[in-house]
Amino acid sequence: MGSAHGGAAVAGEAQLRAAIESLADADLHALSDEASLQALRRLWPLVCAVQAQMARRIGRVHQRDAAKQDGFVSARAFLRGRLFVNPATASALVKAGAGLTALSDTQAALAAGEISVEHAAVLADALKELGAAVMAGGVEKVLLEYARSLAPPAGGRASTAVPVRNRAGWTIRCRGGRTRTGWRCWDTAANRSAPRPPAA
Repeated sequence: MGSAHGGAAVAGEAQLRAAIESLADADLHALSDEASLQALRRLWPLVCAVQAQMARRIGRVHQRDAAKQDGFVSARAFLRGRLFVNPATASALVKAGAGLTALSDTQAALAAGEISVEHAAVLADALKELGAAVMAGGVEKVLLEYARSLAPPAGGRASTAVPVRNRAGWTIRCRGGRTRTGWRCWDTAANRSAPRPPAA
């Protein structure tokens, strides 16, 4: 069973390489500006989906302490020392791969390319800070909706936010006394108005 699954993984990698070579053969000069923008809109979810598969594998390495087989103390250390990934990206990949065990909707969104590993890492931080019960009570749904339409918060954390439920759904109360709704509570530095959170 394991060898069969390993063969499928290797075959998938070969297909991915072939797809990348096909993309590299494209004549970008033949594309109009509009076509170039449309191509980026199509490609980005695919990039996120590939990142999700990278995160899955990193999560397994993390859970099994497999990095020690290559002389590294952790999966994060392996990413930095062997693959030369910057610390912030390495941390996000480990969180996305190993920190979403209680967030099945977030896992599915990441695998589908609807969100990036940076978004998923923020959800993993929220799970760690707020707990599975709070996230399952509607907070995951709220944060995931914003993750699908807005960039991850500066600094990559949602740690300034405390969820409060009211008649309108969920409001996020920022630590320090200020109350805001939606993503502006997640990213308190954002100078934008966010839509109202969906009803939980």
